Amino acid sequence: MRFNGSGLFNQSWGKRQWNESTDKKVNDFITNVRPYKDKIIFTSKNFSDVKITKPSMVYIDPPYSSVEDENGNMIYILTIIRFLRREIKNLERLL
Repeated sequence: MRFNGSGLFNQSWGKRQWNESTDKKVNDFITNVRPYKDKIIFTSKNFSDVKITKPSMVYIDPPYSSVEDENGNMIYILTIIRFLRREIKNLERLL
């Protein structure tokens, strides 16, 4: 479930529509997130541009396309792993 830059419902590929189940998911999400609203930052950018400055929960949503290097490794997954390793080292210095 997602919304575009204009705030309109925007679903991933497939035959999906806004329905009662989607409405319930949105309401449940709002209810569960509301207590933390002052501590949550939503951003839409390349994950490698995100700087984690304190212990945090980070959700990274990689592209759905499969891009592989010459060895058959999924490039995005390897890039995310490298990013997380770097950020963990940075956070360990803060602790």
